[in-house]
Parts: sequence; C-alpha cells; structure tokens
Amino acid sequence: MPGFVLNSSGVVEHVLESNGPPLGLIVDSRFSCQKEILLEPGQIVVPLTDGLTESVAHGGDGFGAQGALEYIAAHHNEPARQIADGLHLARRFAAYEPQNDDITSVVLKVGPPP
Repeated sequence: MPGFVLNSSGVVEHVLESNGPPLGLIVDSRFSCQKEILLEPGQIVVPLTDGLTESVAHGGDGFGAQGALEYIAAHHNEPARQIADGLHLARRFAAYEPQNDDITSVVLKVGPPP
C-alpha cells in the first residue's frame, strides 16, 4: 500500500511505494530506502493501510487511496491529529458495515525548523 507526501497546499509531491512486508508482521524484517526525501515545513506525510483504502460502501464502491487523498487535500490546514481522525470517515463511507481489516492512520505534518 503506498504512502504519500503532500505539499503545504495539499497536492501530492511524492508517492511512497511499499518495498517490504507490512510493518510489524514479520520479526526482524528489513526495509531498504528507495530514495531519500528531504521534508520541508508544511509537508504532510501519510502512509496508508489497506484497511483504510479497501473500506467498501454497501453498493460496492471502495474508499480507495483517492478518497483518502481527497480528504487530506481538503483538510490539509488542520492539525495532523484531526486529519488522522477524519480519515476514519472510511467507516462512515462503508455505512458502518462489518470491518474486515484494521484501519490505521498515521499523519505527520512537518513543522518549521526550531
């Protein structure tokens, strides 16, 4: 499942491709860095989980990475905690159907240098 780095305007600047097993699944897993990204103030880093993106509405429509990105872009000025909490709107999107997977949200907003 990819992650994203958005600029301070909520536009995707980098797509972070997965390059290993899910974090925490296999003890002693090793992950390599595909490319180094220098984060700048105002950027938002969001690794997405499949439990979030694969939430499905009663009609069969998926929330998807696009649904998550649209939400983040629309709320990019909010604190990271509010964005993370808001990403759980996938549960509302799925009309609170039984959840098939965990939904984990991590949002990192890069602040100004000290």
